[in-house]
Amino acid sequence: MVRFGAWQLDRTTRELTDERGVLVALSGADFQLLQVFLERPATVITRDDLYTLTRGRDAPPLDRSIDVHVCRLRQRLGEDAQHSQLIRTVRGAGYVLTARVDAVG
Repeated sequence: MVRFGAWQLDRTTRELTDERGVLVALSGADFQLLQVFLERPATVITRDDLYTLTRGRDAPPLDRSIDVHVCRLRQRLGEDAQHSQLIRTVRGAGYVLTARVDAVG
């Protein structure tokens, strides 16, 4: 189990809960993407690397589907793309998880 910001993720059951204990549903793609961010906190990850790490293959040229997945994950975390505090866009580089990640229990 890991804690990041006001969130807690049980990696075994794939359950994401907020600070009040409210369960937030994650799709398989959401979980994989969140896992990548949690394994690399405070590290800028390129779109291509996110695609490869979540799908196991290289992204097709000009594919922007990872942006859609990041947007959806931000929504699940209660944020919007313009004002995201947990997953920030690094212009021209990729995305970064800004929260501290701690192992729990």
